[in-house]
Amino acid sequence: MIELSLVYPYYNNQACLDRQLLRWTGLPQELAQRIEYVLVDDGSPEPAQVPSNCPINLTLVRVKEDIPWNQHGARNLGLKLAEGDWAIASDIDHFFPAEGLIHVLSMAKDP
Repeated sequence: MIELSLVYPYYNNQACLDRQLLRWTGLPQELAQRIEYVLVDDGSPEPAQVPSNCPINLTLVRVKEDIPWNQHGARNLGLKLAEGDWAIASDIDHFFPAEGLIHVLSMAKDP
């Protein structure tokens, strides 16, 4: 069951995405199975590349038109696609350590 969706707009920064993928795939399995990642490529000239055998729950969508300063639109699209009970919208260069994610998942949440 997906409890938390982490939503990231992405624009033309494969090196940063590769660092995130290493972190995301390095989380403990019991934590990783409770989280989904929603990545919205916001019209990058070079589309985001994710290995086809990526072992995490990741949704990657691409906005084909490169609309200037559209990261908020990309974030909104990601939140619309998120399937978790709760979501956090962030930036591709922000990382949530396992301890922080465990804390968020254990918090009492007011629906």
